[in-house]
Amino acid sequence: MRKRLSILFTVILLCLSAVNHVSAAPEPSAAKDNLEITSQRLQSQDAVTIVIDGQTSTFSQPPVILNGHTLVPFRGIFELLGAQVFWNEKSRTVRALGSGQEIQLTIDSDVAVVNGNAIEMTQPAIIVNGSTMVPLRFVSESLGWNVTWEQHSRTAYIDPVQPETEEKNEQIADENPVQQNDEEQSILDWEKQVIELVNEERAKADLPPLEYDEKLAMSARVKSEDMRDEAYFDHISPVYGTPFEMMSEFGIDYMYAGENIAVGYTSPEAVVKAWMNSPGHKQNILSEDYTHIGVGYAKGGDYLHYWTQQFIGK
Repeated sequence: MRKRLSILFTVILLCLSAVNHVSAAPEPSAAKDNLEITSQRLQSQDAVTIVIDGQTSTFSQPPVILNGHTLVPFRGIFELLGAQVFWNEKSRTVRALGSGQEIQLTIDSDVAVVNGNAIEMTQPAIIVNGSTMVPLRFVSESLGWNVTWEQHSRTAYIDPVQPETEEKNEQIADENPVQQNDEEQSILDWEKQVIELVNEERAKADLPPLEYDEKLAMSARVKSEDMRDEAYFDHISPVYGTPFEMMSEFGIDYMYAGENIAVGYTSPEAVVKAWMNSPGHKQNILSEDYTHIGVGYAKGGDYLHYWTQQFIGK
């Protein structure tokens, strides 16, 4: 595997290109005292059955009930519901991407983030016997599934939303547009425009277009949000580490990888123009080694506009 590393620091732009190995993120650990207390409190309960779309599901750590909430292992439930799962050991945070939804849960925090919006929960994610347990109803409904609880059999039924319900929800959404949904669509449009502008520049150089990569896009979006939320501008995140460590957290495999970041630019055209006027950033955009791209934009913070491009070559 060829390796290369280039770092360019400017007042408002940085770019980085390097190679790193990818490894699977381990399950989170917990303090021994908390783990023992939680285990003793939950083990005396009767078994809970989870039925997803008509199929009884089993988990490495059995479901438990705490404070009236059914909790299940995060990786098991998210994957059964068709979502991609990412774990960050440093921040003890779970991220899931599925059904067009992005969900973030942090251990022992009663605030979840769904599509960038903070939502208060009555039961946070916790650690039980070394497994991260998340509230079943909250995560299932956030991904668009219906949840029904049958008390006498202690069974939770999780089923897809029926077409009639979906049509009704669509009509309500059309009649009552939500500003946050409009903002989310605007962000997606801007990220898409950046990719289109990058591929226009590559076409001028007789290079093939970069393909959109969903995991890379999520990683890039989180990086921009992280820069905004943690108030920094650098390739090295205080939460996720280097761009390549971050890609590892998101389960991204590659032969080559690189990153461009920028702040303060108010449009896709402006930020791409600035990157193309910087030799180091331009080198990333026009690299023959890269085959895929993800772009992330975040609004707000000290600089108001945060941009991230992440590139990989497979």
